Amino acid sequence: MHKVSFNFTCQRPVAFYAQLCNQYIADTRFDFSAGFNNNRYFLEVEATEPQLAALADEIAAKFLYSIWLCSAEVGVIKTRKGSQKPLAHAELNISYCSECQPQMVNAADANFLKLDLVCPHCHGHERISTLEQSMAPQDLIAIAARLKNDTKISLSSSGSTYLSSELSSVSSSDPSSNFSLSLQPFAKNAGQQHILICNPQHLSKYFAVQQYHTLALSSLEKPRLRLMSADAAVFSGVTTAKHQAKCKVQPTLTDPYYQVSFADSRLLMALADQLNTIGIDWVYIDTNDSVSADTHNDLHKPLTKSIAKPSVTRINNAWVEIASNHQFSINGASPLHDVAQYKHYEASWNNKQIHCRMSAADNTAVTELTVTGIDAASCAMHAGLLNLSEAVISQIANRMLSTQTLAATDKQSITSATLYFSHDNPSVVITQNKQQKIAQFLRLPTFEQHGADIIAQLQHEESKVLAKFTLAFPQQIHQLALTTLDKTSDNIQHFIGLAAMLILDDEALNQLTSIDAKADAFHALAQQYHGNNAPRIDFPLCSENGYRSINWRRTFASLMSFKLAGANPAILAFGFFDSLADYLSNWLDHLEQQQGIDAVVLAGNDLVYSVLAERLCMRLQKNYPLVVNHQLDLDGANIAIGGLYLAKRRGLR
Repeated sequence: MHKVSFNFTCQRPVAFYAQLCNQYIADTRFDFSAGFNNNRYFLEVEATEPQLAALADEIAAKFLYSIWLCSAEVGVIKTRKGSQKPLAHAELNISYCSECQPQMVNAADANFLKLDLVCPHCHGHERISTLEQSMAPQDLIAIAARLKNDTKISLSSSGSTYLSSELSSVSSSDPSSNFSLSLQPFAKNAGQQHILICNPQHLSKYFAVQQYHTLALSSLEKPRLRLMSADAAVFSGVTTAKHQAKCKVQPTLTDPYYQVSFADSRLLMALADQLNTIGIDWVYIDTNDSVSADTHNDLHKPLTKSIAKPSVTRINNAWVEIASNHQFSINGASPLHDVAQYKHYEASWNNKQIHCRMSAADNTAVTELTVTGIDAASCAMHAGLLNLSEAVISQIANRMLSTQTLAATDKQSITSATLYFSHDNPSVVITQNKQQKIAQFLRLPTFEQHGADIIAQLQHEESKVLAKFTLAFPQQIHQLALTTLDKTSDNIQHFIGLAAMLILDDEALNQLTSIDAKADAFHALAQQYHGNNAPRIDFPLCSENGYRSINWRRTFASLMSFKLAGANPAILAFGFFDSLADYLSNWLDHLEQQQGIDAVVLAGNDLVYSVLAERLCMRLQKNYPLVVNHQLDLDGANIAIGGLYLAKRRGLR
């Protein structure tokens, strides 16, 4: 007999894993015990070698992949650490699994398209909606067939459907509907279109994906990913004939990026399978029962009770939520404030636990946290340093040359730098010294609201290169002159959106109307470049509006010079991110020499620009422990939670 432990180490708690452990505890075949400690689920059992081999295969099949799973391993143990006490966990949010899904999509199976199929594994039948309960198999087949010939179909909770064949009427979902599916883009003022994949095997035909993207899309969480379309090559001047021939049935996906997901409900899973059967690989989807999953979530509207699937991005080889859309609790040391609210996130502390929930828009019981200057970045820093993982604590302790100087709950001795790049708040680099004094080192440039004023500043400092560039590329300068930015301009998105106007070709500029679309096209160019060498773009420091910033005029002059010399736009775009990451790394090295830096915290929703995140991590992790708090999000709940520790008096709403 051998005694072993099956271990599943995660970035955050996974309710499904806890439920599986509880099921095994109740299993009478063997004497199981289980536990959960430091985000690690472990299932212990004693059995013969053949029995353990069979159990290993069974457990591997049942413990489905989660985006929060770090590692899975099995090891021999001498004594048990777990118990037979059921593990507490949050409410499950899984509609189907590998046990029940094959039965519901197999035309030869007796349970074909039966959305109320009982599944003892995931218990998805306990969470089907009224709409799903009303759907018979013939209804699902008919809806899929009709959608192929019509532009749009919307389904409401009452089970009613309405169709439209006019493109002009393809707009966002009707308020009474649960979701709408369409073969044409929805009319939206901003944000990326959401694509529901019907044929996972053809995913790479339409999007630039790696294996980890496919794994994430098919995971327990069924998250939304920001993926570059395969046709984004149009922005680098590559002919699209091949792509257009490839998509004879469905239109070409011409936007640089889309929000992409697999079906997250039994109804969508069944419809997607039927659409795949009739040759449709994907459809546009618009939902009314969840938070918007655009790159920068709009949180200025009430949230419904249902939980939206997470919108995640990948930083330092692990997934992290962009903006949380559900309530949760984590451990936390005693804060300075009992309650903090930021936008619709309300954080509170009680008995060593931090609770974060989504509050109503008109909630006046809690004073909203007023974030100015470096407040948001400071909150992100405090939140980032909460509940550091054992691996990060070990890295920091080694860097501090003493394993006794840092306890898991004592962060006062840590000197840190935080890179906070946000679309919603000032994007800054801040530091915290051993006395816990927080200081701003750098703030991204604040651009003039009107493009004509931006050109005037370039004329003042970079007149020679601007004159040559205007003669060679008049359309680019014309587009820049017509640009109008919103008030929050000190962010990565506006920086690269303006840079895009200098390096994109005329055709691409004419297709893109908004600054965020231009920024996406710029990033898509950088993502298409797969080399390691690129021109070094200048990012010199300067003093601007009383604080240290980047001389963007020199940066743009550098881009214009390379463009005049005939540099490939994709190489220039990649060079922008690579050079910025290199400059930031060098500046942190100077700060480390002056005051010491034990760890670097990364946060902010502009880190969805994956090329920047990758280049930053590649350089910074050589010299510093990188901290990304995967228990929290990048820009939302983390600000509210960090606000509990912000040394600032609360202002009025």
